[in-house]
Amino acid sequence: MTGLQHPSRGNLGLRPVDLHDLDSIHGLLLRAPGWFNRDELSQSILARRWERSGFELANDARVATTNAGEVVGYVDFWDRLAPHTRHDVLATVHPNWLEMGIGTRLLDWALARSRVSLAKTPAGLEIRMRQGVVADDEPGHAFLAANGFDVVRHFFRMGIILDQAIESPSWPCDVRVKTFDRSSDLERLIRAMQDASIDHWGHVPAPFEKEWELWNRDIGADPYHDPSLWFLASSGQEVLGACLCSTRTTQTGIGGWIGDVGVRRDSRRRGIGLALLLHALRELQSRGCGEAGLRVDAGSLTGATRLYERAGMKRIRRFDIYELVVREGRDLRQLGTG
Repeated sequence: MTGLQHPSRGNLGLRPVDLHDLDSIHGLLLRAPGWFNRDELSQSILARRWERSGFELANDARVATTNAGEVVGYVDFWDRLAPHTRHDVLATVHPNWLEMGIGTRLLDWALARSRVSLAKTPAGLEIRMRQGVVADDEPGHAFLAANGFDVVRHFFRMGIILDQAIESPSWPCDVRVKTFDRSSDLERLIRAMQDASIDHWGHVPAPFEKEWELWNRDIGADPYHDPSLWFLASSGQEVLGACLCSTRTTQTGIGGWIGDVGVRRDSRRRGIGLALLLHALRELQSRGCGEAGLRVDAGSLTGATRLYERAGMKRIRRFDIYELVVREGRDLRQLGTG
């Protein structure tokens, strides 16, 4: 593509990413409008992102650089979830280098990478590319709209300052809470979370064998995995729900992150989700966490936003999800409006 020039700064190139780019890309992402702060995306968290199963740094990411080597744009591409009907993209351009064609170059690469990945998806299925934009990023919204993307959903980043006493959880009489034991709980946990995810917007069911492989790889590669912070609500031998947490060092101390909260459909409306969340927040607080956060679908069919607000969490920022149809076909997604 032509046009990637600045009269005083020279030509811009696009090249693969390697681990030596970690510091530059981390700094670039922190300058993206509202997307990240240092607590949410430390260098170690970014490195962990690159190490997740199904992602190959040399093939699945690119940087835009000046002829002096300055990193001014970044894009990565994700297609790790069977049956491979969703391609996720994270792309950003340095705010001082907007309106110079860098975003177009990054999108062109992502679309080309998407075409390479089409063979993974069974014939006849629709494939969509997804990119998120923080609500007040006006140039980002304008760019995606101009390139054929449509807004399809909104998500919230929510958080709580853990400086007050957290309400004690109230458990149904037949439910107990335990921490995760990988050797005995993994299959039951996966099946519970599969069931809990059926009502999630955009969810595409995957075979259990694919989920088993993905969970095992991610747990093994995750330096933040702490089984004592994975809380399972069970009755007898069945896992009814789970709240999967981790901690990380922030600029102000230790922070908690709630990665997943889910309850089986036939066990909802019994207070299990709220009890799990309160139990997790109390445990994070007891470990010295000054705050905790999560991301949630603003239109959740299960009322997740209301659940988190009942536990004292507040909305911090909104993200808008854009999608582009890469290949027409049968749409497998769950699309309830909540």
